[in-house]
Formats: sequence, structure tokens, C-alpha cells
Amino acid sequence: MGMVNIDFHVVFDMLPAPAVVLEADSPVFTVVAVNRKWQKVSGLSAADMVGKGFFEHFNLMPEQSRQEWSRLLEDVKRSGNPQQLGPDVFFQNKLHTGEQESSIFSLDIVPLDQGRLLLVTSTDVTETSKATQSENLIQTIDGIVWEADATTLQFRFVSDQVEKILGFTAAQWLSEPDFWKNHMHVADRAALPEFCPLLSEPGASHRFDYRMIRADGEVVWIRDIVTIVGQESGALLCGFMVDITETKRLEDVERLEKVVLELSAQKDSLLTDVLDRYLLGIEQIFPDMKCSILAIKDNKLKNWSSPSLPESYIRGIEDLAIGPFTGSCGTAAFTRELVIVDDIATDLRWERYKDIALDEGLLACWSHPIILSDGTVIATFAAYYDKIRLPDADELKLIDKAVALLTVILESRRNASLIADAAMLISQGQELARLGTWQWDTGTNEIVWSDTLYTIYGLDRGSFKPSMDNYLGLVHPLDMQRVHDNILHAIATKSEVEFEERIVHSSGEYRYLKTWTKTKLDENGKVIMLIGACLDTTASKNIQDKLLASESRLRSLVDSQTNYVVRTDLSGKYTYYNSTFNEDFRWFYNSDDFLGINCLMVVCQYHRADAINAVKKCLHNPGHMCTVELDHVQQSEKARTVFWHFIALTDSTGEPTEIQCIGIDISERKQAIDDLRKSNERYELLNMATNDAIYDWDIINDHVKWGDGYVRLFGLKIGTEKMKLEEWASHLHPDDRVATVQSLELRLADKDQQKWVADYRFERFDGTYAFVEEIGYIRRNRSGRAVRMIGVLRDISQQKQEEYELKLLGSVITNTNDAVLIAQSEPGDIAQLRILYVNGAFTRLTGYTPAHVIGQNPMLLKGFNLPENDFARLAEAITNVKSLKAETLHYQRDGQHYFINLSIHPVVDAAGTLTHWISIGRDVTEKRRYVFEIEERNKKLQEIAWMQSHVIRAPLARMMSLIDLLRNYENSETEKDELLEHILHSAHSLDDIIRDISSKTEDLA
Repeated sequence: MGMVNIDFHVVFDMLPAPAVVLEADSPVFTVVAVNRKWQKVSGLSAADMVGKGFFEHFNLMPEQSRQEWSRLLEDVKRSGNPQQLGPDVFFQNKLHTGEQESSIFSLDIVPLDQGRLLLVTSTDVTETSKATQSENLIQTIDGIVWEADATTLQFRFVSDQVEKILGFTAAQWLSEPDFWKNHMHVADRAALPEFCPLLSEPGASHRFDYRMIRADGEVVWIRDIVTIVGQESGALLCGFMVDITETKRLEDVERLEKVVLELSAQKDSLLTDVLDRYLLGIEQIFPDMKCSILAIKDNKLKNWSSPSLPESYIRGIEDLAIGPFTGSCGTAAFTRELVIVDDIATDLRWERYKDIALDEGLLACWSHPIILSDGTVIATFAAYYDKIRLPDADELKLIDKAVALLTVILESRRNASLIADAAMLISQGQELARLGTWQWDTGTNEIVWSDTLYTIYGLDRGSFKPSMDNYLGLVHPLDMQRVHDNILHAIATKSEVEFEERIVHSSGEYRYLKTWTKTKLDENGKVIMLIGACLDTTASKNIQDKLLASESRLRSLVDSQTNYVVRTDLSGKYTYYNSTFNEDFRWFYNSDDFLGINCLMVVCQYHRADAINAVKKCLHNPGHMCTVELDHVQQSEKARTVFWHFIALTDSTGEPTEIQCIGIDISERKQAIDDLRKSNERYELLNMATNDAIYDWDIINDHVKWGDGYVRLFGLKIGTEKMKLEEWASHLHPDDRVATVQSLELRLADKDQQKWVADYRFERFDGTYAFVEEIGYIRRNRSGRAVRMIGVLRDISQQKQEEYELKLLGSVITNTNDAVLIAQSEPGDIAQLRILYVNGAFTRLTGYTPAHVIGQNPMLLKGFNLPENDFARLAEAITNVKSLKAETLHYQRDGQHYFINLSIHPVVDAAGTLTHWISIGRDVTEKRRYVFEIEERNKKLQEIAWMQSHVIRAPLARMMSLIDLLRNYENSETEKDELLEHILHSAHSLDDIIRDISSKTEDLA
């Protein structure tokens, strides 16, 4: 540093007080010069300290002292005013012995060179303050030092730190005899009887962890280190209490995270159960905190888990749109940043919604967005308090840890892949990596570094001038020539070059860089500039080394994974596999120990080339993850499908040594996808093939999706907008609408019902109504709420018409005067006929009631006069399955006979198989009698007609002949008398005949 001349060095080096000059480059405060006295006091040489950070030499200094010293240095740098620090304690390393020594110093800090340098002088007051050293030390130690009587447990001394840790003064403690016991947590107070007997052995030390109640009511975890000191006046207890609340909370949080991760990994665990368990666990660790996770769906807030928030508050914020003034959560989701509101009543972001929170006693709210790897804001994590307050450091750490864990869980749930979570974390790590750039103008030989590159090297822009020589001087000696050759190669070939290098950081440590260089040419093709970028890969290198070093510690964790974790050497032989892989594949190797065996043996032949190619990619790009899906043999014929992530692990030199493989068994998922695809194909084919209207109703979102049959049945168009249930109801017949909708609502409300069936009339496109039968199957969630209904509408208009016609036909059959008999039949076997039905006319005709004949053979109705009953024709017709019409004689149940006109007809089913006989009989007894009487009359009439045409003509002809003789011939009187006598005789004969006809005619009347 040219600003400090030789005279200053001499004067500075001769100062009697220890002194050091620091550069004001906070927070490092690089050491510029140290005098002899400081070197003597610190035990370090100037070469050990100059050029390094001030606090690097006091690595054992208490954190409180380090913070106080740093604050004073910052104040002097900012204000330009000197500052003084009273006696303080720090620890130093004696390099030649390795021992630690405690010293007490007072410090004076003075700004130099307009605040660019700071002069620190110290005064060793160790020897001069021995009388007060113990007391001062005790009061400055970040813990409570105390003394008490070992017998009575009465405290004699308590350091002032009790007020900082517990909020009580030492005087308050000492004035209350049982203060310690009374302010101990009730749950830990019960252990006092076990605690006291331990404090009896002089010289023994014990450590106890328990909880104390602070003055403000909060719980503080205390670690109490107690030593028994023997004195003449009796045993004395000397103790040192340290606040370990943060440590305990961290342990509790880590345990909670482990439990939640295990719960989340369980196959059937519900996400809401996982989230509730996590939030309740956090609230148990931080009792004043009420936690909430709100999902972000369609840019609206949806409650996901809020186990301790009032239901009325949750309802009040449900479905609020996110925005810059939508409370803490809506704003956090909108801005994608942490939002801290310490006073809801006065914060503008809560202006429109503060009453909802204040009514429930919620006064403060901090919310952090949960952002997935693809940038999606999936949810927010919020903490509420019933008092106005800002988060402390522990709570901020908790929020960060909670958000990180929830991000992993939600990402895992969304992608169903733990490997995807690992890829997300790697991706985030890459985004956070530091990347520095540089430019080298080959014409002017001027090199420019970016600020990030200076930070990577740990250099200051004002004290380091970049040049090729200076740059190569910072490269690791073993890499220097290779790096130089790569740069010259880029210039010579005018090409891009990529290489890795190790550089020496200003702290002296080696750091790993990945460097890219590109040449820029002028119009003549001459290289005029080199442009480069350097990525600091030290962290990833260190992490890789740490991962390799901690492999044994992680094996137990890996073995507990449900996924496959495998390592192989570069030839593909197993070097490690977890218990899950062992359980699923040891059958193949017929052994629990198959280390050293080639892993390709369990891969199906057709996928082995894919596995080899994936490994080649890993070896070509160490540290980069490659994915591949492989089928593996298993005991059943069907292959086991595993989705693998391969990565090549390297040693410290970057050379690949092993292939790490993490796999997830996706066989069930693939089978489920295949089954779903087939089911969808069947559904589509069914939808096209059937005339029924198939539907799928999303009850939660009130969206009814119809199949093509809806258009075919009713002629109604399916619009592009989501159809709601209200539109379906509008097509119901007005007389059916209320009853049908009520029936549906009642069935949905009944958690035990899984099916709904209804008949109603549904409007067609032309305004007419179709009779439909609807069958719907209800799907419910775990709480029994109906969330979905899948069903079908079937047009039963024709069925209804047929039922109506059948009803009319039944009425006709019932009320007809003809006897109807229906019998079940076996084809060709008359003996197997059995009567199924007879109507009322049958009973009136035969005297047999249905009870007498149902189930009987119809043959019981045949008469006893076989010539009158042609049953042979009847039997022949039944045997040959032919219809028959005939008249036959039957006898009533009381023995009277009657004649019927019988008609029998066979009935066949759709396949043409005979199933029944129908017989219809009409009573023709009166008709037969009437016909018989008519026939008898006709016979008599025929006799009369014969008599008229033959018997009457004989006497009449004689009379006509005799009269002709009298009129036309000359006759004597004797002849006349004879003729008249013959005429009279013929007249008498004619009269007898007429009388006989008249008598016969009277018989016909």
C-alpha cells in the first residue's frame, strides 16, 4: 500500500500498545499492517495476518464479542468518529503450543485516510483488572452464572444475564426463595425429585435440559451445567445456564420434518393429512403461531390446511383473487415475495379485509409464496399472531425451512417423483451459482473483469489490476501451463474453448472454475478480443466430496427409501444397492449378496442397449443426470418397469468412478395409464354405438359433459360452454321438474346412497317430450360428499307406449266374454302343458276358478264324449306346434256339457322357440241349439212343400179334368151326377190334404 511511508512504519512499529491498521472493506476488514506489540500479544507474525480478514485471526472469539467489534468498526467507517470498546474477552491460539489463552482488552478505533483505513489500538488490562475480572467476565458471558446452597437449593448469586434470557432481574430471582422452581415449566418440575439426589458428590458435574417460563410468558429451553464444590461451610452448587431454545427448536423442527416426510412418503397418505400434521407440529414448537397453507387455483386463494384458524375466517378469505392489496397471502402470491405485516389494522394491503381478521383476534400475518421449479406459485405459507409483532431470526429461519420443505412435498405430490424433486433442487442450485465474465483486448492488452469475477477470486477492484501474467499467477501451478495452452489454442484456431481450472483465492484456498472462452474477429479475420466466462464450481466440488465422505452415514437413510438406490462401477457391477432393490431382485440372483455381479442381467434384453447408452451419456457428462425407462425381469411373466436417473460420480480430480442410479417402480402407474386408455377407448366406442345419452357430471364445478347420444336422442346441441345442472333441469317437463330435482338432491345428500334412478319427461329440440329413464352412479370423497355422478338417459317412450297398449290389451282380455287360457309349454310334449292364466269369462263358462286350474294340464277340461270332442286334432296341433280352430264339447265342473268354438295359437320367443299356448274359447251351445231347431223346421217345410207340390196336385188335377168334362162335353144327367160325385170326392180329398198341411204348419209355429 503506497499510501503508508517508511516513517509511519517506524513510528507505528514502535508503538508501545498493540496496534493494527485495517482496510475499511467491511465485513472483511483486511489487515494492512500490524506492529510488534500486536504480534506478540496475538502470537501471530505479520506474514500470518497481513492481507487477510481481521476476524480470521480470532476464530475462537465469542460470537457476541465478534458482533460487537464488527459493529464498532462499521460505525467508525460510516461516521468517521473514533470509538472505544471497554474491556472484552476473546480467545487466541498459541501457534507454537496449540493451547488456548484468555485475555482482556480495551480497544480504541480511529479512522485514517478519510475513512479508507482504520487504526485499532488495544490495551491489555488482564493484569490490572484481576480483582474485578471474574465479576466482569461473568456479567459479559452470554449465559446465567449462579451459585446456590447444595442442601437447601437457595440461590446466593445470579448474574445479570438472567434479565436478557428470562426477562427477570437478579434481584427478583434472589428475593423469591423458590423462584427457580416456581418458574420452571410444570411438565419438567416433576423431575426435581430425581434431580436433587444427583447434587451430592463434591467435584461432580451434571448437565440438565429443562424449560423455564420467561417474564413475558414465553417458554425458554435452558441447558444447566452444574458443578458441586466442597467448602468448609458446606457444599456449594455452581451453575451455568445457557439458552438453547433455538437449538431445541431446530431439533424439534428437524424431527417434525422427518416425521412429515415419512408420512408424505406413505403410499396412501392424504396431502391434507400431511399438511395438517406439519402445521400442528410447527404450532406446537411455536405456541403463539397459527399456521395456514392456501392453495392458488385460477389466481384465487383456496384453503388447503389451516388447522388452528377459525372456520369463519377461512370462509371469509376463500376464493379471494390474488393481488397487491389482498392481505398477506394474496399479496405474497401476486408479488412472489415474502410479505411481513406486523399490524393488520394499519397495513394498506389488508385495508379491504382487515375486519375479517381483526374480528377473530388476528393482528399480524407473515406470508411466503411456495413456488415450484417451473415458476408456478402453487400455494402460500402463512403465520398468524394474536399480537402486533415482527418475526425474529428463528421465525424467519422457520419460514424459509417450512417453505423449502413444503415446496419439496408439493412438487413431489404434483410430479409423483422423488427424483424430480432432486432435479428441482439441482436446478435451483445452478441458478444460484456465481458466474463471472472477462474481456481481453489483444490490441491494447487491457483486461476487464466483472464484479462477480473479483468476488470469485476474493480480490478488490482497487488493489488488483487484471493482466494475463497476474491471472496466470493466480492459477494452480499444476494447471497453469494447460490453461495457458488453451488460451493460445483459442487465439490460434479462432475457436471457442472450454476448460476447467483451479485458482488460488485471496484467502489461500483453492477454488474450482469452469471457463469458456470465445474469440472476436475484426473484418480481416484477425483476433481482436477474447471474451470469457468463469463459473465457480467449488461449492459443487465440495458438496461432491462431502457426499462421498458421508456415504456411510447416508446408507441407512437410503436403505429406508421406497425407491431403488443402486451404485455400480464403470463396468456395470454392483457396488451398492439398498434394501428395497434387494427385496425385489434377490430372487433373480438367488442370494441376498450380489455385489460384484453385472447389473444388466436383470434388465430385459430389448432394453439393455438403452441402459448402456444412458451410462455412456453419464460418463461423457459427469455430474449431469440422465434419465431412462427400463423393463426388468420379475417372477411373473410381466416385466417390472422402472424409471431411472443415472449420474456419474467423480473423484476430486473430476474423473468418473461410479454410476449412481435412483429408480422408481412405475409398473402400476403404467398399467393404470394403459387401463385408463382402454377404458376411454371402450367409453368412446360405447358412446358412438349406443343411442343412450351418457353423461359425466362434475358436481363440485357443476359441469355436465354429454356424450354424442344426447344429440341423437333429443336433437339438442352441445355448446362450447360448460353445461350446468340448471340447463338440464330447464328441459324437464314442468309437471316432473320439482319432484325430479328434489329426488336428486335428497339422494346426493344421503352419504349412504351410491345410485339414483328416475323416470321423467325430457324436452326434445322440436318441443315434444320424450319419456326417459335415468340411472346415475354417484362418486363420493372420503368424507362422503358427492363429487361426481356418471350416468345414462335412455329413451323409453316406445316402452311406455307398449306398456300402455299392453295395459289396454290386458283390460280387453280381462273384460271380454270369451274364455282366455294361457299355458306354458314344452315343444312337442302335450303332457308338459301347464296353465298360467285364465280370465273371468273362463270361470263363468267352465265353473273352474283360477285356483282350481293354475298349474294344471289343460286336458282336465276335455269332455267324456269322444266322438263329440276331436281331441286327436288338438293333440296333433300341439305336437306339431300349429294353430287350430275347432268346435268341441266340454263339461262344466258340475257335469253339464257345453259346446265351445276353440282357437289355439302357439307363442314363440325372438329365437323362434315355443314358450306358450294361448287358447280362446267362445260358448256356442245356444248357437248349436238354434241351428238344430232351424234345421228341424226346414225338414217340416220341405215336407209341406212336397205335399203342396205333389199330394195337392192329384185331387186338384182330377177336379180340373172333371170340370173340363162337364163344361166342354155333352153329358147325360147320370154322367153329370157321376162327374159331380167325383168332383165332390176330389174336393173332400183336397180338403183333407189342406187340413193336414195346416196341422203341420201349426207345429212349426
